[in-house]
Amino acid sequence: ETDLRRFLHEAVFASDDPEVRKRSGQRFLKSVVANSFDMRDYDYFHPDRLQPEAVLDACDSLIDSLRMVGVPAPSRERPIALASISN
Repeated sequence: ETDLRRFLHEAVFASDDPEVRKRSGQRFLKSVVANSFDMRDYDYFHPDRLQPEAVLDACDSLIDSLRMVGVPAPSRERPIALASISN
């Protein structure tokens, strides 16, 4: 995380060509959106607002990302521990 700013700067500004930089920025934004999920009412200052569905969405997103890179991921059946959050 401490190097993220440097890596992003290098990725986006690696070329002097404005069109190449624009496409790099667009690819980065598309990647961020593709790897994001809705945390619903969660707020860093009010962690008690975390909805069980947001946790399940986060788990689904993680499973999807593992499958995209070819890592065997668990089934989509809700683990007992997570299922109990929603009760």
